[in-house]
Amino acid sequence: MTRQTRTRRQALRDEAAGWFALMRGPDAELSRPAFETWLAADPLHRDAFNRIGETFSLGKGLKLLPDAKSGAFSGVTVASAPRSLTTVVRRAAIAMVLVIGIVSATTLLLHNLGAFVSAPPAQQRVLATARGEVRDFALADGSRLTLDTDSDVSVSFSAARRDLALTRGRARFAVAHEARPFVVAAAGNLVIARGTVFDITLGAHRTAVVDLIEGAVDVRSSVAPQARRPGEASATRQSAATRLTAGHSLALGTAQVRPSPRLPASRDWPDGLRDFRAVRLGDLVGEANRYAGKPIVLASPDLAGLQVSGTFGIRDTERLAGNLAELLGLAVRHNGEALVLVRR
Repeated sequence: MTRQTRTRRQALRDEAAGWFALMRGPDAELSRPAFETWLAADPLHRDAFNRIGETFSLGKGLKLLPDAKSGAFSGVTVASAPRSLTTVVRRAAIAMVLVIGIVSATTLLLHNLGAFVSAPPAQQRVLATARGEVRDFALADGSRLTLDTDSDVSVSFSAARRDLALTRGRARFAVAHEARPFVVAAAGNLVIARGTVFDITLGAHRTAVVDLIEGAVDVRSSVAPQARRPGEASATRQSAATRLTAGHSLALGTAQVRPSPRLPASRDWPDGLRDFRAVRLGDLVGEANRYAGKPIVLASPDLAGLQVSGTFGIRDTERLAGNLAELLGLAVRHNGEALVLVRR
């Protein structure tokens, strides 16, 4: 056996040991899809995992000899007075073999689990954007994260998991494919991904919307969510664990509240230019004001219902106000703190 082959086998044993320990822990069910994918990827994976399991079973099943005065061994009573020296030697030899087996099995198990047990602590960081800022971040696993204006995500990567939590705003996750599950917590829900691209937008009253762009994700919710295709008026009730596929959205919430109006999900929100089709002026202005240093204000409530279509740069509210005024026959007034759209 070459040195390279030995190194590869050792790496495979270490990987199998890590999965064995993980699947016996409290996060086993959450990690099961990734584990089954790893198991099916190569017959050698299953063989290595079974060997770790056999080693663990051997170490668990053997018991050390008790005090010699008790005369008991692993639940079997030893004769109190051996009849010959041969009998004594035979029993001592059997005991020695079993003790050696225990030591060997324990040593092998600790060696195989060593990489997992001694894994470094999780790497934690908090990523955030200021009002009006949209920013891209590169994560340690090769994934990409785009944070919308005034948004917050905490990141914690360990040897077994990739955990994130969206606590404010909106984020796009472009997930690098690997065995560790990529889990995003948002509004009391968990979005579990592998190699995918998806958005999560937090709303009021502990609600959130997941928009899946590529791949598939599993969503675990504390209440039954409603799944819909973009543009569908009706929704179908789903179970608390839902598989979401590309082109679908999922509305999540831990409180039964009527959702506030929101613009249709847009894949191009990280870009400066946005394409709008027949949206209410009030909704468009509300979206733009999320980025604004100087917000746009509508002079009268009836202006909010005007229909708007076109491609606009929503991060520059002064230019946007001028474009909207020209398109809708309005005028822009500057009052020092805001840009006011009024009828001419």
